[in-house]
Formats: sequence, C-alpha cells, structure tokens
Amino acid sequence: MFAILEILIAIALILPRTSALGVLGAIGYWAGAMAVEMSFKMPPFAPIVALTLTTAIAYFRTPELFARALGQIQDK
Repeated sequence: MFAILEILIAIALILPRTSALGVLGAIGYWAGAMAVEMSFKMPPFAPIVALTLTTAIAYFRTPELFARALGQIQDK
C-alpha cells in the first residue's frame, strides 16, 4: 500500500502540472514517517534528512507554491 502511494507521489512530482500536489504529498509522507519513527522511540534522522531535501528541492523547483504559502501571491 505504501509502495503505491510512493509511486503516485513520484509520478505527481515528475509531471509539471501536478508537481505542487506531489510536493505536498511528499512532505506529508516524510512527516508521517518521522511521526511513526518517533512513536516507536527510534531516532528520526532519515525522515528528517529526506524531508529537508524534499523541501529544499521543491523550493527551487516550484517557487510559486512557497510564494502562495507565504501570502506573496494573491489569487486573481
């Protein structure tokens, strides 16, 4: 089940029209992975690194997503 979710997120990230949705899905996925590791008292270093890399790459690939989140772009 998680593999199907990962494949769908990867496809959404690759396609330019759905890349913003893919970014949100990937960030949510890694945040969930971090929560699961913390609930089992494991160090969440791998999900933190993956979440940081995903967010940094997404910032440069889809800057309009972050501009909207920060309120810098107003809808017309």
